[in-house]
Amino acid sequence: VVMFRLGALREAKPQPEPNSEPVSDLAQFKKELNDILSKEPHSPLLKMKPLDTDGEEVWKKFMDAVLFVQKCLKAKKMLWMAHELAKKFREDKEYLTERNRVRVLQEVVSTETSFVNGLNSIMVDYHAPLQKLVFQESNAGILTPEEFNQLFGQIAPIHSFHLTFLELMKREVDNWPGPVQMGLAFNKCYQFLKIYADHIKSFDSGYATTLAVNKPAFANWFTHNPNLSLNDLNSKLITPVQRIPRYELLLREIIKLTDPDYVDFNDLHTAMAHI
Repeated sequence: VVMFRLGALREAKPQPEPNSEPVSDLAQFKKELNDILSKEPHSPLLKMKPLDTDGEEVWKKFMDAVLFVQKCLKAKKMLWMAHELAKKFREDKEYLTERNRVRVLQEVVSTETSFVNGLNSIMVDYHAPLQKLVFQESNAGILTPEEFNQLFGQIAPIHSFHLTFLELMKREVDNWPGPVQMGLAFNKCYQFLKIYADHIKSFDSGYATTLAVNKPAFANWFTHNPNLSLNDLNSKLITPVQRIPRYELLLREIIKLTDPDYVDFNDLHTAMAHI
């Protein structure tokens, strides 16, 4: 391209270029270019006359053409680099978004596991032994059946439900890097979440403390079980009440990190509406 342009430049009228740098290799340039012209009998450049007194101007324009080509090549390289950087940025952004999404999904499973462990403790440490005493004739006035039911509410069915729900969550997260459909998992089980309505409605965070004050036999039960405490029971009984708002926060975070084209996107929004 430069050599073909040189023909036009040779015939061009010289124009002053006040900012041009001095040419130090003019003689060498003339010699090499004349050699090239003499060795290329079929070249269109044969129409050019040998370089003479105006060769300095041709040399300057030739160098301008070379610099222009260099700039074009550099610009092309820069565009390619910009494209690659943009591509890498998109890939990195998608990777980071997916990594954060998986992190939130793992947090859902982690918090659910902790929650289920707390429910297990309620059932094993408190519910089962007190139920055995309450529904025996020799319960020694620890609690009446009504007081027992008021104290624990829907803990038993809530515990059973979350054992199943946790396994469903784990199966979904274990499916990564395939599609993780946490929204679908929620939608399969949301009917069971309705048991929370009655539980929350009847829950009284201070009821166990009131029983301990008014029922010495109930307070003494903790004395005979030093590994258990009233405070521990109170802190665990309130966790089901706190769980539903926690689901809402986690689902909101997952939706924020989920692409609208993702297979679980609509199910996540449906699950959020159910919560």
